[in-house]
Amino acid sequence: MSPRLRRRRTADPVEGAALGVNLAGYFTGELGVGELGRLLVEATERSGLPFTTRVHRRTRSRQDVAFEETTGDPHQVTVAVVNADQFPQWVEDAPDLHRDRYVIGVWAWEVERFPAYADAFALVDEVWTLSQHNRRAVARRTDKPVRTVPLPTRVPEPAPPLDLAALGLPEGPYMLTAFDHLSVFDRKNPLGLVEAFGRAFVDGEGPTLVVKAINGHLKPEERDLLRAAAARRRDVHLLEQYVGAAELGALMDGCQSYASLHRAEGYGLTLAEAMVRGRPVVATGYSGNLDFMDESTALLVPASRVPIGPGHRPYPPQAQWGEPDLDAAAAHLRWVHEHPSQAEELGERARAHHLATRTLDRTAAFVRQRITAAVAHG
Repeated sequence: MSPRLRRRRTADPVEGAALGVNLAGYFTGELGVGELGRLLVEATERSGLPFTTRVHRRTRSRQDVAFEETTGDPHQVTVAVVNADQFPQWVEDAPDLHRDRYVIGVWAWEVERFPAYADAFALVDEVWTLSQHNRRAVARRTDKPVRTVPLPTRVPEPAPPLDLAALGLPEGPYMLTAFDHLSVFDRKNPLGLVEAFGRAFVDGEGPTLVVKAINGHLKPEERDLLRAAAARRRDVHLLEQYVGAAELGALMDGCQSYASLHRAEGYGLTLAEAMVRGRPVVATGYSGNLDFMDESTALLVPASRVPIGPGHRPYPPQAQWGEPDLDAAAAHLRWVHEHPSQAEELGERARAHHLATRTLDRTAAFVRQRITAAVAHG
C-alpha cells in the first residue's frame, strides 16, 4: 500500500465525540453509484444527524446533476460511496476525510466472487453493501464488519406528459430497458433482451422495444453490436442519449413493462424505480434484485449459473453469473402484452410493496444506528 494511503488510527475511542458524519461520493454524477450516494444523503438528512458532503469527481460519466455541498468541520465518521477499485484514489483526493476517522466504504459489486482489493480493505473500518448478494461476496474477503444498507426507493414526482416524437420514438405501446455502457455490456445483457423480444413478437405485431443507453461513444464496439441487433428489427428503437430525470420518469410511466435480463446486479436501481412507479417488471431471477422482488411482485426469469469467462473486467473470469432463459423471458413479455389488466395489477402490487418496505425512514434509522455505533467505537 502506498505510504500516502497508510492509516493513522486513533488508539482509543474519542470521549464524548459528537454524532455526525461526512458523506463523500459522486453526488453530481449521472451513474448508479452517484444515485446511491444521493439516496444516502437524503436518508442522513432524514435521520437528523449533522453531516457534511464532499463531491468526488473522478468518473467518466456525465456530471450534470444539481447538488449543493454541505460544508462544516469534519466529523469523526466518514461514509464514502466510492467502490473498492476506486477507493485508494478517493483517499488520495480527500485525505482529511480519511485520516484518523472511522471510515465506512459503500461498495457495489455484482457477481459472486469479490476481488481481494487488499489496499481498499486496509483503508476502511467497515463496509456497507447494497444487497445480500453483494454482502456475501464482500464478506468472504474480510473479517471486518460487512452490512447491507436497506436502500430506499425514492417516491417519484408526477411526471409530465411525454412527447415520444421529440425523442425520435414512434407513438404506441412500448417496453423499456435502460443501461449504461460503462456498467459492463455483457452483464447488463441488452442483446439478450433484444433476442427475447424477437422471440416474443413477430416484427410489428406487438409493442415496440425502447432500449435507452448512455456512454456508447466510450464503448464503440459494444455500441455497434447493439445497433446491429436493433437494425434487424423495425420494432426495436435505440435512445442513445442522456435524458433528464423527469423525462426518464415519464418514459417509465408510459411503458407497458420495464425489462432487465441482466446476468448479475448488485442491486438494480432502475428496476426498483420502475416498480415504485407501478410498472410490471420482467427481470432475471438472480442476484441483488431479489432483495426487493419475488414472484408476487415481478415476472422473474429463471437463470442458470455459468462461468463469466475472460473479457469482462473487472469480474474474475472464473466467477459465475446467471444466464437468463430467453424463452421464459419471451413468454413473460408476451404475457404482459396480452394480459394488460393482470399486468397492471402486478405493477400495483410491486408499487405497494416498495412503498411499504423500501422507505426513507427505514434507511435513516439504519444510518443513525450505524453512525452512533461507529462514534462509540472511535
